[in-house]
Parts: sequence; C-alpha cells; structure tokens
Amino acid sequence: MDHTKRKRLDLAVTRLQRRWGNRVVVSAREVQPETRVISTRFPELDHLLGGGIPLNAITLFNGQTTSGKLTLAYKILSSAQHASATSRLPCLHSVAILDLNAASDPDYVARCGIDLDHLLLARPQAGKPAIDVLLDLVRSRQLRVLLLDSLPDLRSDPAAARYFDQLLPQLSMFLKSAGCALIILDEPQPPWLEWLPVTRSSAIYHYAALHVELRRERWIESEGELRGYQAQARIVKSQRGRPGQVAPIAIEFNETVRARDTW
Repeated sequence: MDHTKRKRLDLAVTRLQRRWGNRVVVSAREVQPETRVISTRFPELDHLLGGGIPLNAITLFNGQTTSGKLTLAYKILSSAQHASATSRLPCLHSVAILDLNAASDPDYVARCGIDLDHLLLARPQAGKPAIDVLLDLVRSRQLRVLLLDSLPDLRSDPAAARYFDQLLPQLSMFLKSAGCALIILDEPQPPWLEWLPVTRSSAIYHYAALHVELRRERWIESEGELRGYQAQARIVKSQRGRPGQVAPIAIEFNETVRARDTW
C-alpha cells in the first residue's frame, strides 16, 4: 500500500475509533482467539480432554480424600491465572474458591502456583446462602475459574439440595455467557447412605459437561521420605474425550506442588 492510501486508511480508522470507541477497529495481530479450555497442567490428562477442562461449563471431580482431586483443581486455578497474564483481554481473569468446609490452606494453595493476590476466598454459611453466593460469583462475570469445595457441604440439607437442583439450569445458562469454568468437588456416596430416606440427586451429573473420577493408587517415596502420590483420573463423561479413558497423575511435593515429569 502506497503512502497516500495508507494515510487515508489511518484517518478513516481514527474517525471510526473516535465515534465508536478505540476497539471498534484494530489490527488483526491484536485479535487473540480466546481458548475454550483451561489446561490441567497434567499433559496426559490434557491430551484425553482435548486440551483441558471446558470454559462456560461445569466440571465435576469425584474422589476420596487424597485422591488428588483438590490438587488437580488448584493446578487448574493456577493455569487460568498464568493464561491471563499474557491475555490481551481488558479484564483480569481472577479465580475464586467457595470454601464451604474452611479447609483451604493458603500455604498449600500458593505452593500449587496460585497467586493469592488474585484469588477470592469465600466462606459463606453452607446450604442455601452458599448457593446464592455461588450464583452471584458466576453472574459477576469477573472470574475465569470458580472452585466449589465441596458438593456435599453445599447440599447440606434436603431443602438446600432441592434448591440447588432447581437452580442448575439457570446456573448452566449463566456459565455459558460468563466466560467462567465451574469446578465442583464431590465425594463418593457411602453405601450406607442408600438406606436413608434422602439420597443424593443425579441432576449434577446431567448438567456437568465433564466428569472425572480420581483414585489414589500409591504413595511416592524417596530415600525413606514421602514425596507425593500416584493417582488415576478416569473420564466418566466428556464432550471431547471418550468415557472410560484413564490418565495417570503423579504429584510431587517440594517447595512447590507440581506434576511429576515422568510422561
């Protein structure tokens, strides 16, 4: 393009920006396609999931304590923060934890790579108040990832359980427009619970776009000291991967918590 034509184009762009805003016309190099997934930081699991967990949807991690589900969730929060550091989008992608059992340890959270300055920690009363806070956080449109720890605490009584199930369609709709991923941690149902008159609803399994079941296989030891643990992540439901596929997750503890480099 010669100098005269270029000058005319620049003047036209300037007039458009003055009238409609600076972002109405931009260079194509400034347009960065927004990723629709967030990496788990575990390569084999990311491979099975098509890159990571989905945005704008519910992800359900199910497993016993020490199965790796909480650490996996923390690593995803860290991944979301690191992705936002290079994003050209106008807002910061913050992350939040709805810590209903008051078990989040800031030291461990930080060692998982999460920037505490850009982490919101909410500890509302369990039950209906927590469900309302969950909806408000999603509707704020300020979060990249919201972690709910945990589903049994949220559904703490039959009334709260019914309320949550009724709002699941609305929650799913909000997520689709909020650019936010919701991770929910759940525990396997004890066999004896089936004998009680109130059992857990299966509605969440219907609305979850991704469901991963985690199970610890063994502890990792070195020189007589506990260094981490080996777990398996099995895909129960996924829009990208096939149900039944399994990925190994090896987590090592040091000054930081990281995926073991044995892939």
